[in-house]
Amino acid sequence: MTFKFNVCEFEFDFLFLSTVSVTLAVLVGDSAVGCSNLVPPSDAWLRRTDNEATIGCYTTRQRWNLRCDGNQWKGTIGVCSQGD
Repeated sequence: MTFKFNVCEFEFDFLFLSTVSVTLAVLVGDSAVGCSNLVPPSDAWLRRTDNEATIGCYTTRQRWNLRCDGNQWKGTIGVCSQGD
């Protein structure tokens, strides 16, 4: 599998089936564009796609949506309440 960009070329050879998630930060001038990886609380899960992320609690249906704006996440991560 080959990914081509204006200046760079990346080639990956996979010997097994796997889900691969690639996050790129693009350098523009002297600052990076793209948000860093989030780390969810220990009692929560994380799903990230492109510039959006959802964090949800394992024991309840609580969820928080965040959006990457430049290089900062916009939104609030709450605290998971105890499930019944």
